Formats: sequence, structure tokens, C-alpha cells
Amino acid sequence: MKTEYKYREWIENAYLPSLKGQVLIVGVNAATQHYCKLVNEPNKCATIDSDPEIAKYGSPAMHIIEDFLVLDDRKYDNISIYGLDKKYVPDDEKSWLEWSKKLLIKANSLLKDGGTLFFGGYMSEGWKELLHLPELGNYEELYFVEDNIDGKTCLKWWIRKND
Repeated sequence: MKTEYKYREWIENAYLPSLKGQVLIVGVNAATQHYCKLVNEPNKCATIDSDPEIAKYGSPAMHIIEDFLVLDDRKYDNISIYGLDKKYVPDDEKSWLEWSKKLLIKANSLLKDGGTLFFGGYMSEGWKELLHLPELGNYEELYFVEDNIDGKTCLKWWIRKND
């Protein structure tokens, strides 16, 4: 599939088509509305976003309108958190970095053993700290790319949980 966003080519042509089992995509918008169609089993792909105004971009199989950080304890084979920029940080959070840590820890708690987590997008100062969170436990790094796009650091980090 051809994307208008060059930095998303790997996501659409390699990452998403490789996913099998239960998939959760965190955050939706017009640029991601076709993502569930690209996974192996689109009927097992869910999306989540707290904004009801953009629910139309969510998965036709299951879209959850809720804050990801309060999602119940269902388990997923794959979780994707990509493209959540600083503008999405809730007002009551101290920093993008602390919020990102919470996202990664929550995602890890929702992953099945052997499940994968994909995290990335434009990064803020201190982002390398996220790669070494003890709360993530043991993992295998599947893919890592740090790009510079328009003077900003853009990360693609894909790991498999090995607990």
C-alpha cells in the first residue's frame, strides 16, 4: 500500500502485515484508518482513542473510546503506539516522558507473553530512557530505527515480550 507519509512506509508494508492474533492500535486519525485492514486478521484488530470525535477512523471490528491508561486487563498479541506527539499529553501530566513511560508500562501489562509492542513517533528530550525501563522486563528487540525528519527525532521501536 502506498502512503503519503514516507516515514510510515515500513509500518504499512512490513510491520502491520506481519501481525497475527489480537492487535490493539492506540490512537487513530485519518492517516491510520486503514491500519487494521493491513494486519493478517483484520477481525482481530481493535483500536482505542479517548476522543469520540475521531471514532470514525477506528477499527470496524472494534473501536474503544477510552483512555488507554485505564483500559481493563484484556490481553493482546500485539500493541502499537505510534505517532502520539506532545500535543496529546493530558494537562495534568508533568511531562511527555513521564506520560510515555506510563503508556509503555500499561502496554506491557496488556501484552501476552511472546507478544509484541511497537512504539514510536516524534520524540522529546530524554526519550532514550524509555528503551531501558525495568518495568518492561525481558524483551527481544525486533526493529529499531532512529530517523531525523525535519530536524526532529523520529523513533520506530518494536520489541517482543519474553517473560
